[in-house]
Amino acid sequence: MDKKRSFHPTDGGGGDESMTRRKRKVEEPTADAVREHSPGNLRPELLAFAQGRTTEVKRKLDKAMKDIELDIEANERIYPYNGGRVTQAEVCRRAGIRKATLQGDAHKLTTKLVVNEFVARIRTLAIKGARSVRRNVTDRANYWKDAHRQIADAYRIDALRYEAGLTELEKLKAESRPLQQQNAELQDQNAELLKQNADLRTQTARLTEHNAQLREQVGRLSGSNVVLLPPRVP
Repeated sequence: MDKKRSFHPTDGGGGDESMTRRKRKVEEPTADAVREHSPGNLRPELLAFAQGRTTEVKRKLDKAMKDIELDIEANERIYPYNGGRVTQAEVCRRAGIRKATLQGDAHKLTTKLVVNEFVARIRTLAIKGARSVRRNVTDRANYWKDAHRQIADAYRIDALRYEAGLTELEKLKAESRPLQQQNAELQDQNAELLKQNADLRTQTARLTEHNAQLREQVGRLSGSNVVLLPPRVP
């Protein structure tokens, strides 16, 4: 007669709970494994990789903190994200890393302290609190509304002045047209007088030359015995 096999939670064949405990026991690292993977026992290439990751996290956090300061400065002491609140989690979000990263051995005594000091300092500089932010934003909005209204009024005034200037310019152009016509006529007359004067100068030069020739002929006749008779009267 076969004996029935009884199952006990501690044997290898019964119950999900016992299986879970065994799995957890297998997955837990031993003390030797921890010592083997400690920084002092890491292989050089793994240690260099870990140090590179640490340096990259610090670089990302430094950039995120600088960007946050620039955002606050550009927005007149208001942080434009996360409801205006600058926290450790917000710095990590801007850096693109998990907040849990700061809890690791490589950062919890160094980088994390730097981030916490940065957050504390920013909180003293930035305007915080939803009510304060809303009031400040409302004041700025009212300021820019007034500035926009003043610019619009100045633009309208300049537009009216421009239209008035165009009207006055057209009026002056209309008044100047007869004067321009008269000036053109006077210029034509002056050109004609200059031409006549040039003709007179030419005629005067010719008469002067003819007179000189007559004087020369008279001089020659005076030295001879020729008697000049008066002209006949018809």
